[in-house]
Amino acid sequence: MFWTKVACDGCDKRVRESRAVFHRGSYFCSAECRDRWAQANPPLCAKGEPDLLRRRLVETIDAAFGELAVVRGENRDAMVDAVGSLIPLLGKINAQHAAQDKVDAMARFQGYAYECIPLLNALGYHEQVAAFDSLKPSTGFGGVIHALERARGRAVG
Repeated sequence: MFWTKVACDGCDKRVRESRAVFHRGSYFCSAECRDRWAQANPPLCAKGEPDLLRRRLVETIDAAFGELAVVRGENRDAMVDAVGSLIPLLGKINAQHAAQDKVDAMARFQGYAYECIPLLNALGYHEQVAAFDSLKPSTGFGGVIHALERARGRAVG
């Protein structure tokens, strides 16, 4: 039986992925190794007035959720869909464009979501930052979406 092994970002030791500790996009062989690495590599933290940081956070979260609406197909044009159903060639082309739009929108959503991390750190929203710290590449963004919703509610007041 073969297991996926990953390299520890703290000491380069090879460990099974299932036994590795995941933190901020990196795998570690142990919690102690993770803690040493985290101390040597502090998270990014935005600087500025708290009111300005909160406003920037809300704007960035709103931009992320705008892109998420595209991914979910919430703002599709009904007229384009109607014409596409009447003319099969256009329908196929529209479907291809819609699929690419979703891929592009997801990439933009991820970019906006990650732009929030320094703002969240600066404002002390540690619970929301933890959702990003534990996000593995193979998992969905459900936890991050909920964390951004909570952070927006907290920032707005």
